[in-house]
Amino acid sequence: MADREWVEKELRSIIAAGMPDKPDPASIAANVPIFREGLGLDSLSGLRLLTTIEERFSVYIDDDDFDVFDSLQKLIDFVAERAEGKES
Repeated sequence: MADREWVEKELRSIIAAGMPDKPDPASIAANVPIFREGLGLDSLSGLRLLTTIEERFSVYIDDDDFDVFDSLQKLIDFVAERAEGKES
């Protein structure tokens, strides 16, 4: 299990970097959906995000777990629970 604050900070930075307008990571609401009407990431951006998360945190997000993208909060919880226990 990884430090939750570290995971949240990293995920916010990764997501903000993948958005066209490059918002301040802290401005992304925790309950916002990653796709659709939320942050509006398209499928290509989503694939990049998925790959980056899996590589950065050494986690695997299975198709059955795809609902973790329903909100940033769910994604943070999922990654913090499954990521390696150290900050890299």
